[in-house]
Amino acid sequence: MTCLRRPVTTLRRTCVERRTPLTRRPLCVTLIGVSPDAAWNLSPGTIVLLLAITGWYVHRWWVVRDRPIRLVLFLAGIVTVAAALISPIDRLGEQLFFMHMVQHLLLLDIAAILLILGLSRKILRPVTRRVLRIEQAAGWFATPTFAITLYVVVMWIWHIPALYDAALENPFVHFLEHVAFAAAGALYWWHIFSPIKPRHRLIGLGAAGYMASTKILVGLLGIALTFSWRSIYDFYETQPRFWELSPAEDQAIGGAIMTLEQMIVMGAAFAWLFIRMLSESEKAEERAERFPREAPAPQPTPVVEAAFDPAAGSTPLSTAPCRKQLEALGVTLHEGMPIRLVDGGREVAAVARWDADWGGYVATYEPERSPAERP
Repeated sequence: MTCLRRPVTTLRRTCVERRTPLTRRPLCVTLIGVSPDAAWNLSPGTIVLLLAITGWYVHRWWVVRDRPIRLVLFLAGIVTVAAALISPIDRLGEQLFFMHMVQHLLLLDIAAILLILGLSRKILRPVTRRVLRIEQAAGWFATPTFAITLYVVVMWIWHIPALYDAALENPFVHFLEHVAFAAAGALYWWHIFSPIKPRHRLIGLGAAGYMASTKILVGLLGIALTFSWRSIYDFYETQPRFWELSPAEDQAIGGAIMTLEQMIVMGAAFAWLFIRMLSESEKAEERAERFPREAPAPQPTPVVEAAFDPAAGSTPLSTAPCRKQLEALGVTLHEGMPIRLVDGGREVAAVARWDADWGGYVATYEPERSPAERP
């Protein structure tokens, strides 16, 4: 029996009955050098959803008169989603591993970054409070740690052969796969590019560690796919040799695309974060110059009544009367704190010091010298 599998989009197999006279076993022929199906996927649901999102955004952008670059970035994100789900990339992704990888990366990284960069606080003003309430209610699920976990798990779990093959053979599983990639990418990049300051904000080198840890874990998957000695997906073993690519070669190209894309996106994101950090630093300096902070008013030196010997040079401050006075003044002793001691008609300037032998604070002052030592 000579078996020829049609493009994956039909999910049917055309078979011609033919048996060899000696073995009486089916004879399968692999076609080499044929071209894949590159038709457009004009799904009404996808098109209507993208048009609705675009219409809402354009309306909000026009109302708030935001910067034109925001509109350009958001529309570029919509075009990227359309390229992944409507253009021939979607149909080719069902026949070639590396095109399926391109589709995943468009949804996971490129589209998510462009769409988030197209947003601003003014555009999101009607839903800002809802976003903050959802973030507060989500708890750990709204933290960067969960975003990293979800991103890495989604990338690895959907490349398990059983799930990967199931997504190509079952339209509903394929839809779930796309939703998982889009959600993981949106949540992950939201912590980097969000126009609304999240409760768990990445500060300083936190953003660098956030991205580096994720890209390393995902990069290992790309390296494994690139240098695997054979194809690990049975689905592609039954496909014709499109463009004369073997399943192993197709898989290696897909792994290389994943690794290269991770490096480029991470480098671009690092550059963007560095520029943003410099910009925020300059703005902080400008604010400091325009609105200098007033110097804090000097705090009065606390006055404590304590018996002291002018010639001794120190007196304990841990006695009950001293502690009661300090508590009434709202004063907490610390090393080097200036105080004034009053004893009857005498007054002396002193400094609080911790005395380990005494086991508490003492007030130290310069002792008076004897008449014989005075000049």
